[in-house]
Amino acid sequence: EDLKDILSLYEASHLAYEGEDILDKAKTHTTKYLKNILLEMDSSDNYEFMKELIRHSLEIPLHRRMVMLEARWYIESCKKKEGTNMTLLELAKLEFNMAQSVLQQDLKSVSWWWNNLGLAKELSFSRDRLVECFFVAVSLMYEPQFSSYRQGLTKVASFITTIDDIYDIYGTMSELELFTDAVERWDIDVVQSLPNYMKICFLALYNTINEMAYGFLRKHEHNIIPNLAKLEEIARGGTVNSISCYMNDNGVNEEQARQHIKVLIDGAWKKMNQELFFITKDTIGSNAFMKSFLQSTINLARMAHCIYHRGDSHSSPDPKSKKEVLTLIVEPITD
Repeated sequence: EDLKDILSLYEASHLAYEGEDILDKAKTHTTKYLKNILLEMDSSDNYEFMKELIRHSLEIPLHRRMVMLEARWYIESCKKKEGTNMTLLELAKLEFNMAQSVLQQDLKSVSWWWNNLGLAKELSFSRDRLVECFFVAVSLMYEPQFSSYRQGLTKVASFITTIDDIYDIYGTMSELELFTDAVERWDIDVVQSLPNYMKICFLALYNTINEMAYGFLRKHEHNIIPNLAKLEEIARGGTVNSISCYMNDNGVNEEQARQHIKVLIDGAWKKMNQELFFITKDTIGSNAFMKSFLQSTINLARMAHCIYHRGDSHSSPDPKSKKEVLTLIVEPITD
């Protein structure tokens, strides 16, 4: 009978493990109930905040949302809610703006690196997506103390995007074979066999990765080049995706394919929920690094929901995706 309780049960059902049929039923029933109640609610101020919460949760539940972006959304929503504790709200705004200021410095640093590298200018056919790559890094690890992590991941993601375009839209098969061999061997002498645009990309990649590895080796006495050097992509068709593949293989329409993929996504989340709980309970203890590492794996899945929920906001950002980047990184909360 209490709408807030129904919404809470709906959110809780997304933390289910495999085989928890009661929570599966709870999700089905609460989803149906919340969709129906939206149609019945009037537009009075008393219901507006709750309607906004319900619409937001039905789109993507809280457990699957990008943490810092969700914090910004909730702060903005609470401004419109009657009875909000204004002291707590001011503290939330302050904390968000402080964290955002660190992100701005991180972005300034990687922007200088990217512009100085000149790869986007030299390889004009490739996507220039530095800010989107930084957005991915923030979604995985947003806490202020992880600046070096965000900057390193942004560099890697920028190269992945560029190399993906080389494989998908520009390189010939013979050129791609040469490039793949060069990266796998990680040998500077091989660069002479590459065409000029690939020489530029490989040398930029080689120098950046080795510089990152050198810094890590000095700090942690561990060689990470074998982990960072494997960025080559297998050439693939640009329009192929899981939905079109399932439609083609099973002779079903798009809606049926989407429902099937949704079931697969729900199943993957159940496995992650269960694994995260048991790993955390049994092996981590007070290991702060392991806790952060595990949290970043969950955040990786949340990032995928955020970026691909309405299409591909990495390759083709829509106005809403651009607004999310601005509110997360650029625009502070001012009122």
